[in-house]
Parts: sequence; structure tokens; C-alpha cells
Amino acid sequence: MQFHTIHFLYLLNNMKQTPSFFIFLSTFLMAQSFNVVDSFHKNGLPKEIHHYTETNNKITLSQKSYYFFNGQKEKYGPFVAGRKDGLWTEWRNDGSRLIDGQYENGDKHGVWTHWNPEGRKIKQGRFKRGKKDGTWTKYTAKGHKLWGKEYLEGEQIDIKYSIKNVFK
Repeated sequence: MQFHTIHFLYLLNNMKQTPSFFIFLSTFLMAQSFNVVDSFHKNGLPKEIHHYTETNNKITLSQKSYYFFNGQKEKYGPFVAGRKDGLWTEWRNDGSRLIDGQYENGDKHGVWTHWNPEGRKIKQGRFKRGKKDGTWTKYTAKGHKLWGKEYLEGEQIDIKYSIKNVFK
């Protein structure tokens, strides 16, 4: 049994907002997948691309990619059963990483890390079913712990350390 990968490519027809679709087929042996450009920026570049997979005659959304006006990827991550599930990454429009975070069943769940434009960790903590839970740590530009806050089911319950401890 053979399956095909279908890719939709959007082209501007004489630089007008009239879409022309071309289908490219390539043969694979396992699952069928295809990408659909869901929306476009005014300059004609893709804004949002949906990635679909067909298995057992069922088509499901498997990933989404979002793009800035300049074509740089803005965020990307997987879907399971129509909900965000797994590692999502967000970038700044200059291409530097902004956030890495886990989703489970559509909720933020797991470790979330925020990065500065130079690639250094500036904040990290955990979510549990969409709410902050456990220790969240903020770092200085040099990587020193600035503060640590303890959360329980979204409510801040304690401050473990603060800027006073950084300079000791």
C-alpha cells in the first residue's frame, strides 16, 4: 500500500491577493501528510501553516507553525487530539529563541524556560495543568539567581531568595 505526501504551495498571481495552489506529490510508504497555509501576511508570506497527518483514513492536525512578517518563524509546536501537546518553542523576529515550554492536553504543563536575546536563560519554572507550580527562578544577565518564588496551583506562597543574596 502506498501513501502520498501532499504539499500546498501558495503563489501570488501577478502580485495580487488571488491564490494559486499547486500540489506536489511524493511517494512514501507509511502515513500521508500535508501542509496548508492557513493565513498570509499582507506581503504574501505565510503567517500560519497547519501540518496534517492522515493515518487509518483519518486526517488530524499534527503541528502548527507561525511566522513573522519578515518570514522568520515565530512559534512552532505539536498538536494531539486537536490540542497543544508537547514542546512548543517561540522566537523573536530576529530569530533568537524566546521561550521553550511544554503543553499537555492544551494546558501549559511542565518546564517553561525564557531566554534573553543572547541565548541566556532568564527565567524558568514549571506549570501544572495551566498554573504555575513549584519554584520559578529569575536570573541576571550573567546567570546569577536573582529571585526564586514558590507557587502552589498558581498562587505564590513563598520567596526563596532575592537580589540581596546575589551579591553576597
